[in-house]
Amino acid sequence: MTQEALRVAPPPAKVAWVKGLKGFTLAEVLITLGIIGVVAAMTLPSLIANHQEKTTVSQLKKAYSTLSNALLLAINEYGTLDQWELTPSGNGSDVTGAENFYNKISPYMSILSNCKNKGGCFYDGTYNTLRTKKEQFGGSASNFYTFTIADGTAIAIWAAQTCDTNPDTNCAVLFVDTNGKKKPNTTGRDAFWFRVKNNRIVPYGTTDEEFQSCAYIDGTYPSRSCTAWVLYNENLDYLHCKDLSWNGKKKCK
Repeated sequence: MTQEALRVAPPPAKVAWVKGLKGFTLAEVLITLGIIGVVAAMTLPSLIANHQEKTTVSQLKKAYSTLSNALLLAINEYGTLDQWELTPSGNGSDVTGAENFYNKISPYMSILSNCKNKGGCFYDGTYNTLRTKKEQFGGSASNFYTFTIADGTAIAIWAAQTCDTNPDTNCAVLFVDTNGKKKPNTTGRDAFWFRVKNNRIVPYGTTDEEFQSCAYIDGTYPSRSCTAWVLYNENLDYLHCKDLSWNGKKKCK
């Protein structure tokens, strides 16, 4: 550009403020932030709880799949469970039968830690139920063989008194905590029960009568029978309403 052109170039235009245009006052900003805070305080807890329940469903389904697959592979190698010499665990500290069960299925899972019956894999205290009772399982129970798998799920094995080819016979039971030692350590919330038959794993609570003791009836083992509901209906809505059933309503909303 020549010097002559530079001399005739107009100066940059100045920004003109529009008269009457006003911004927000500090009081208005503070009120708006306060309203946002109240709304967030009201909605965040339910959003967090909903996310936690979905995570529990996902973890339980994964654990069930992992255990069922490991059992089937072990059966292909060793035969059905009536051939496994599963001596009962009882109420003492002899977990020979449960350890035998673990030794057969563990090669088909990714094991994070093997705590045997010494404690350390589960919350060390006694678990709660959804009602006022205490769960019979304790994290340091000496008659359960315990371990954790790669995603942090804790699993406990208890060998039953008998194991035969009768489809109604329980060869063992499994207690699964989907988030290990973390809270809430409550059956029906983050911990669930399974029965091990001669050739498969069956979740507690597959019938409507059994499901009613999940959260509504103060039965012998309240909230143990929530497992099947969570797996098949993919929710923990029994925590939020009391009119659910296998033959009727499957969700609160």
